[in-house]
Amino acid sequence: MIWLVAGAFSVVVPTPTANAFDGQQLAIRDVVVVTIDFRGGVFGYLCTDRPDADANAGQWDQTMALNWTQQYITQFGGNPNNIVMFGDSSGSICVSANILSNISNVYISKAILQSGNNL
Repeated sequence: MIWLVAGAFSVVVPTPTANAFDGQQLAIRDVVVVTIDFRGGVFGYLCTDRPDADANAGQWDQTMALNWTQQYITQFGGNPNNIVMFGDSSGSICVSANILSNISNVYISKAILQSGNNL
């Protein structure tokens, strides 16, 4: 399970929510928990009027984390064909963006959206 923290797309790293969650209760139930960090604020979601410029770096960070997880999760006892992406609040909005993305949705088997989406 990849867990995306809530944090109002803030630039503050780490977010206070991330510090409150350690995944222990899930891990003792044989869930491999992956937490990631990604660029927020203007560093992650700045868009320009240049079509050749990369935008939305925060989304790309998440896509790369999904790719990494699929490649290496077996080394941690996980199943690369059963990746669950979970997010709450702004993390949930990010999960829904990944579901809608043709680039990143290929990595996601299931999704849990808690309190927020962009659908």
